[in-house]
Amino acid sequence: MFQNKWIVFIFIISVNEMVCLRVSELRMVPSAVQRDGRVVMHCLYELDGELLYCVKWYRGFYEFYRYCPSEKPAAKVFPRISVDVSASNATQVVIPKVQSFLAGQFTCEVSADEPTFHTARTSNYMEVVSIPQGGPVIVSEHSVYDPGDILRVNCSVPPSLPKSNITMLINDKQIKPGHVNYREVEKGLFKGQLHVSLPLLSEHFAKGPPVLKCIANISDLYSQYAELPLKSSRGPPIFGRVTLNKSSSLRLCKYLAMILSCTILTRHPKWS
Repeated sequence: MFQNKWIVFIFIISVNEMVCLRVSELRMVPSAVQRDGRVVMHCLYELDGELLYCVKWYRGFYEFYRYCPSEKPAAKVFPRISVDVSASNATQVVIPKVQSFLAGQFTCEVSADEPTFHTARTSNYMEVVSIPQGGPVIVSEHSVYDPGDILRVNCSVPPSLPKSNITMLINDKQIKPGHVNYREVEKGLFKGQLHVSLPLLSEHFAKGPPVLKCIANISDLYSQYAELPLKSSRGPPIFGRVTLNKSSSLRLCKYLAMILSCTILTRHPKWS
């Protein structure tokens, strides 16, 4: 009898070694979710011959959805997070309208049925974004600038989540340093404004009045820019023009011909 118990115990250990539940990935589509948009979370796992007991979904430590095929009904939704039950199943969960507060760590936990009751889990971070509705806007303190003046300019970007990156350039060269201020205009959305102060040099006007460019971007989700050509009181360069009367023109032509003849004779003496 004692020997038979050891045989059963060894058999269970052998089964545990032969089959092993594996959870490989929690994949989100899209990877960065637009606020009020839809996200599908895929839990990729392999049972390796075991039977599925339950798949549980967590946001942080809070369970919001589970799917247990042996229970009736198989799907169960918990409060606080809305789930599209008709599109969710044993391998995925669908959140139809993602809010800003949902950004964070999500986990899918898969449990096998008896006799092993193996459990494995994996996690992934969901980023919730809100793209700015429009491009950056440049506002300058003055409308006319000359070398020696101090350029003071702001660049504002519409509210977004996460905060947008703002860069200012003059003649395609970045202006450093600058001060960026972010203000929360509504829950979870931040409006960005870059303040720049720069002494203007003659080199800034080498090719005419300088041009400002403000670039705003959020990783690879959003990128727009605005340009502002500055005005200068100097205006474009004016080239001089000499006007000669007929007699002066004739004397000038004779003089130039004489210089040309002397130059030719000097370089080719045998022609003289």
